[in-house]
Amino acid sequence: CLVPVAGGVTAALLLSQALWLNETQAQVRQGWFMCSQEQWTQETGLSRWEQETARRALRRSGLLEERRVGMPAKLWFRVRPDAVWRALQAHAGASYR
Repeated sequence: CLVPVAGGVTAALLLSQALWLNETQAQVRQGWFMCSQEQWTQETGLSRWEQETARRALRRSGLLEERRVGMPAKLWFRVRPDAVWRALQAHAGASYR
């Protein structure tokens, strides 16, 4: 379950969508994909503030990276699948103790 790993329902929703985008868009860009605030809203239903809170939680937990590129700047994202896997394993191990 992604909710405890991501740090909440909104972060889990954003991470789930980011994982899907990572699989479908990031293959040729070393894992990086672009998604605008409007696209996140269309795909997840999250408001700007919910997105920012979720992204902050995912960055702090090391599950998502961000970078601004270009002029005007666009926000690019990269999921850290190794970190997601480790967090899921740790949570699963804690659940069975």
